[in-house]
Amino acid sequence: NGRLVGNRYVFPKVSVGATHVLMMAASLAKGETVLENAAREPEIVNLAECLIAMGAKIHGAGTSTITI
Repeated sequence: NGRLVGNRYVFPKVSVGATHVLMMAASLAKGETVLENAAREPEIVNLAECLIAMGAKIHGAGTSTITI
């Protein structure tokens, strides 16, 4: 059906932009996504709060492992 499916992704190096993009995509994906070596900057936490307010289930924002 073309829908994104949750997965585990380990960033080869920490990237705020890549963490943002994968958090947004994972919020629309079916199933759980785990991002490892994720960025920990405050803007990641801000994005998580925004996505949670829109209905996403996100844990670990601000740490190196984020579950969506």
